[in-house]
Amino acid sequence: MASGGTRDAMFLTGHSGTATLPGMSVEFLLTSLVVVLIPGTGVLYTVSRSIGGGRRRGLFAAIGCTLGIVPHMLAAMLGLSGIMQAGSVVFEAVRWAGVAYLIFMGVSMIRDAGELSLDNVYAGPDGYLP
Repeated sequence: MASGGTRDAMFLTGHSGTATLPGMSVEFLLTSLVVVLIPGTGVLYTVSRSIGGGRRRGLFAAIGCTLGIVPHMLAAMLGLSGIMQAGSVVFEAVRWAGVAYLIFMGVSMIRDAGELSLDNVYAGPDGYLP
C-alpha cells in the first residue's frame, strides 16, 4: 500500500502525472473560467442602464437582476429541481401552472389596455420619462 504522501500526490496529479481535480479535466476548468469571465445579459443590462440613466437606475437594474436569480437558487437549495426531474407529473403540473399564469397576465393586460395618450407626457432634462 502506498504511503500517505504518495497517495495525496496521486490524488492531485492522477495516474498520468498531470494535475487534475477529481472528476474535472483541465479543459472543463478552462471552459468554465471563460464562461464565468464573459459578461452575461444581466451585466450588459445593468451597465447600459447605468450609462443611460445614472447610478440610481443602474442600482435598480442590478437589484432586479439579482432578485431574478433568487427563485432558481431557492429551487436548487430545496431540491425542487431534482424532484421535478424525477417526476414528470410534478414537472407537467408546474409547467401548466406557468401557462395558466401567463394566459391570466395576458388577458389582464388586454382587458386593462386603454387608449394611449401622449399629449401630456413630459420627458425630463435627461430625456427619460419620469
